[in-house]
Amino acid sequence: MKEGRELVRSDKADSNTVTISVKDIVTIPNAMSLVGGKLTWEGAENLEHVSGLAQVIIGRTLDVADGAVARATGQTSDVGAAVDAVTDKLVTGKLLYEMQKKGAAPNSVIGTIALLNTTNAIATGIANCRSEHKGETRPTKSGKLAMAGETLALFAYASAYTAEQNGKPRLAKILRTVGRTAFIASLPPAAHASYTYIKRAIFGGNSDEDTPEA
Repeated sequence: MKEGRELVRSDKADSNTVTISVKDIVTIPNAMSLVGGKLTWEGAENLEHVSGLAQVIIGRTLDVADGAVARATGQTSDVGAAVDAVTDKLVTGKLLYEMQKKGAAPNSVIGTIALLNTTNAIATGIANCRSEHKGETRPTKSGKLAMAGETLALFAYASAYTAEQNGKPRLAKILRTVGRTAFIASLPPAAHASYTYIKRAIFGGNSDEDTPEA
């Protein structure tokens, strides 16, 4: 199969043509997203064990790092952005579900993160449907900061749960404090990101540069 071969889905209007290149599918960043997602999914079910926690941390780290790898290797694409976004939402949902079921983090933390992620996903979906450039919606800078804060918070709470399950209550207490601090710090950028995604859904635009002011 030639590297330049393309899979094309065409609508009546040229502006709505979506072109998917095979080389945009088989990439290092996409592999990182999928492997990271699998590790996190399996690790979330076994947070009682250090090995499960390690899977979650490695898996989420791979997912966070895939964007940087894509830029460094010149493998950025709309397909990669979509794979990353879908994997992130599914895996985050699984992790939140397992942590809520196990009582690993406060319901207020899990509920807030779930609400923000759901809001952003719906708004992004609407923005994609309304945009002339299908599937090209990019995460905001504040969204990336929020995700980093939320990821650190979940890491800390998950680690606290693992520590407690393995007879280390002092360490668990410290880690919960770290988790609470990271969660609070993530709220301002998370609120700004949700505002921007909703604004995109209402007024159009796929990136920080082309999102009009309200």
